[in-house]
Amino acid sequence: MTSEVMNLQDDIFEGEVAGVEEYADQTGFTLIPEGNYKIKINKYSVDRDKDGMIRNPKAPTFVLEEIEVVEGDLAGRKAFFIRVRSNSYERQPGVKASELGDLMRAIDSTFDWENRITLADEQIAKAVAQGIVFKARLRWSAFDSAHWNSNDGSQLDKPEQKALGKECRLSGMKNFPKDSKGIAVPEWVGPSGETIAARIEIAQYYPSR
Repeated sequence: MTSEVMNLQDDIFEGEVAGVEEYADQTGFTLIPEGNYKIKINKYSVDRDKDGMIRNPKAPTFVLEEIEVVEGDLAGRKAFFIRVRSNSYERQPGVKASELGDLMRAIDSTFDWENRITLADEQIAKAVAQGIVFKARLRWSAFDSAHWNSNDGSQLDKPEQKALGKECRLSGMKNFPKDSKGIAVPEWVGPSGETIAARIEIAQYYPSR
């Protein structure tokens, strides 16, 4: 290895840190604990492939690239890359809903976005620009994509796909491993044998009042 010492100058270095005895080492990675929070969206995008094309343009996914807790002891804490799907399903017989529809109601429950993806996009952009705060329940989740892929999850019929999906996912902070102090650790060894980091997802949006 070639030394770079000859090109460095200690007298102009501005990266001073504490000494050996006082130095503060990095702590383990922590996620926002599960619970209900008032949050805002700082940045979002529409999910695209490597060529910049929107994935599944008939039912695109929005990505909340950064959300932020705005009240309480954890104000300022952030979570990243939360997916909001626009495909609909029957939540009640004859009544369809979607994650995107839930987000629309959380931002403004009186807003009729007319099932137009462009209006939904404008509403999210407005929420970012105006710092609109809404209430949501955050949850830990980890997904073993290696196990999914090794079992050709995307090629399976719906019932088999659903069953495999349950194998691949761990949801809920209480279900994650605990450290010696009984505190949940945001990692999970999935069925593939790989260690998967937990992520924050939005489990429920509360309509604005």
